Formats: sequence, C-alpha cells, structure tokens
Amino acid sequence: MPTAQYREARTPVSKGKQLHHIEVMEGEDGGHKVVHHYAEDGMTYHKPKEHFFGDDEGEDMIDHVRKHMHVTTTKEASDKEREKEEV
Repeated sequence: MPTAQYREARTPVSKGKQLHHIEVMEGEDGGHKVVHHYAEDGMTYHKPKEHFFGDDEGEDMIDHVRKHMHVTTTKEASDKEREKEEV
C-alpha cells in the first residue's frame, strides 16, 4: 500500500534590499540629487531612496556615492596595504 507524503510549499526568503544602481542628477535649485534604486527580489518592491546635497556639499555627495558603490581611492588602498604590513 503506497503512503502519501505531505510537503509544504516554501516561500523563498527575501534577501532584503539589494542595491541595483545609483542615479546622480543636478538638483532643481542647485546641488545634486542621489537616488538609490534597489533590485526587486520577486517578493517585494523597494521604493527608491533619495538623498539631496546642496551646492557646498559636493565632497559629502562624492563620499556618499563612493561608500555605497564600494569604491576606494588609491590613497585608501595604500593605507590598507600599509596596515597589513604592520600587522
């Protein structure tokens, strides 16, 4: 006599917000607007997040984009190498 197996359907676990790309544009009143666009994981839509930087905040805007896009400068890379050598 065959026995039946009961199995539950599993929903894949969401990975959370995964940054897909960043859009940088000039603001209407000067400065810049940085928009973070997130990848859809099939379960949830993540609304784009906007950040505004004034005319005098160019350095902060560049640091913000570098941080989220995981970009390092040659100075930061050489500092990390120097730290490794010291250890």
